[in-house]
Formats: sequence, C-alpha cells, structure tokens
Amino acid sequence: MRKFYLILALLMSALTSSAQTSYEGKMEFDIPEVGITASLLSAKAHASLADALGEIEGIESVYISKDMLTMAGGKGGKMPLAIGGLDKLQCIYYFYADDEGLAKKVKKVAKSYMKSHKYEKIMEQKEGNEMMNIHKKEVDKGLREFVLLTSEETETSVIIYIGNISFDDLKNMKVVK
Repeated sequence: MRKFYLILALLMSALTSSAQTSYEGKMEFDIPEVGITASLLSAKAHASLADALGEIEGIESVYISKDMLTMAGGKGGKMPLAIGGLDKLQCIYYFYADDEGLAKKVKKVAKSYMKSHKYEKIMEQKEGNEMMNIHKKEVDKGLREFVLLTSEETETSVIIYIGNISFDDLKNMKVVK
C-alpha cells in the first residue's frame, strides 16, 4: 500500500502547477507520510548492488571478470594457485571508502539495497564500532551472490562474489603461494 501512495505522490508532483490546480479542485488525497530517503530510492532503482555502489562518487572500485579469473588460472580455466571454489566464480566486485562520510554512504546504500532486494543475512559479527556481515541471494539457478560488508567508523568495504558457489566454497577460498 505504501508503494501505491509513493507512486501517486510522484505522479502528482510531476503535474504542472496549472494541471495540478485543476485536479486539486476535483480530488482530495490523504497521503500518509512515506519514510523513504533519496539514497533508498536510488538503491532500489538499480539492477544490482554493484550498480548502486558504482554510482557513488569518490570511492575505490575493482571489477574482475570471469575471463580475467580464467586467464589468471592458466590452462583449463582452473585456478591452480587457489583452494576452494575460486574457479566457480563469474566475477568479483570490490568497493572501498576510507572517508567517514563516504564510508557511511556506502554502508547505507549497501544495507538499503540488500534489505529491499531480500538478501539473506548468513553471518554477522559486531565489536564496538566495527562490524562484518555476509549476505547471500540466489540470482539464478545455481548462481548465487555473496556480499561481504565490513565497516569501521571511517572505512567501509563491500566485496561481491557472483558465481556457482556455495557458502563452503566461499569459506575455503584462498590463494596458495
């Protein structure tokens, strides 16, 4: 029901002042207050969490594609220097902010996006001002997205793993020297 009121409010604000004046005489709306911030609206509008975070100016970001992961692995597309499911990944995204204002914005956008797109929280650890969460979402048949969100007072990082991986694969991923 709140979405209906939000859509109605947005449509009414789009009307020109003269058209709105003519409508105001004919209709009355009792629209309850909608508690949605601009950040949440923009987070909902993006196709992926990576897209939402990529719109934030001033943060560091890295994208590693399946081709780059395969190239790093050498023959057969396997990662010989890796243990776990690193070879099952489609891509990896990394976002980092070390400015207090940007760090808070990254954390807010990530949490808002994951909440509105029904990610499942599978782990949370808090200690003072530090926190770490791991969320997951089924993207497609067998394809999952895992999000590692870590935050301190002045730093926030988000790592997104997308692939045909399980939580056990994620736990066991590490590069062997």
